[in-house]
Amino acid sequence: MIDLACPQCDSELEIDDGFRGGVCRCFNCGTLMTVPDDPDQQRPESLSRPDAPDETHRAASTTNRMSVYTTNTGRVVKLSTHQIARVPVAQRKRLGIRIGVMATMGLLVLCVVGVVIYGMSLLFTPTTDVSASEAWEYNPDANPFLASDASFVGVPLSDSTILMIDSSAAMRNYLDVVKQAALTSVRTMESGQQAQIIFWNESGPKAFPPSPARKSDINVQTLAKDFQSVYAGGAITALPAFTMALRSNPPKIILVAHLLPPVKELQTISGQLQAVGTKLIAVTIDNESQDLATTANDSGGRYIELSGGQLQRWYEEFLNKGGEPITPDGPMTTPAAEPAPEAATPAPAETDAPAEPADK
Repeated sequence: MIDLACPQCDSELEIDDGFRGGVCRCFNCGTLMTVPDDPDQQRPESLSRPDAPDETHRAASTTNRMSVYTTNTGRVVKLSTHQIARVPVAQRKRLGIRIGVMATMGLLVLCVVGVVIYGMSLLFTPTTDVSASEAWEYNPDANPFLASDASFVGVPLSDSTILMIDSSAAMRNYLDVVKQAALTSVRTMESGQQAQIIFWNESGPKAFPPSPARKSDINVQTLAKDFQSVYAGGAITALPAFTMALRSNPPKIILVAHLLPPVKELQTISGQLQAVGTKLIAVTIDNESQDLATTANDSGGRYIELSGGQLQRWYEEFLNKGGEPITPDGPMTTPAAEPAPEAATPAPAETDAPAEPADK
């Protein structure tokens, strides 16, 4: 094949070697041009008829008469009507297409080989039961509030961190463990760091303490008792909780939720975060939300997906290593704190009082 460059439109063309020294037309613009005998030393020249320029792209007559053409360098070329009608068309150069097709085929072959190797590895790799206690290693990152992207480490002491927890009905299966994770994360804070925990559902936000406070001023035991009053229930209404959280300027917000607010509410929240420069670290449990991911990224924060099984295994290992649950009797589905005062106060006071006159 002979490689050509159209003198009119510079298209990269090619034509069969048998047309050396002849003429051809450009596939792209239709220009009539010469085909060099030696393409390495010569370039194609365009042909035109000074007396009839409009006939360069069509046969002038059905009779086989001779027409005189001139090249752009002044060389004279005579062509008959029959020759003009049979002028070959130089096609686009296909080298790039060939390379592209070959590269695509190579990638397909590599993908197929990769899939086969991966399938074989799955077939012959022995399975392990990740739920078994011996297969689980303690990983603090399974605590959503201690995860590397949501850690208190590196937070300036002058800034406050808001731990925001979805306490709607959607979190019924996870709320108690998330409470424990939040309380554990507060224990790991430095004394000068400020924090606040906000639970939210349709009944409105509940904040502990009422405003961000330093770790040294937070009574963790009191905080644990406060958590007992929060139960899963109601619908998702996050906007009031964000409004409360943003009173601290500018806080870092770590949000843990199962289901997320509507898109319109997230758009409002995103605007609030950007207005005050607050970073949102959003953690979803057994759920995926592109809208929440967008909200987090727009604030300069991060979006983390966490499985409920991972969170549960963290809690089990936390207990195995001596951690104390918020309530000793398991999930807080009933107010377990009410019977304790009745059993602790009346009995000793009534038995000791009559004993004094009897001795006298």
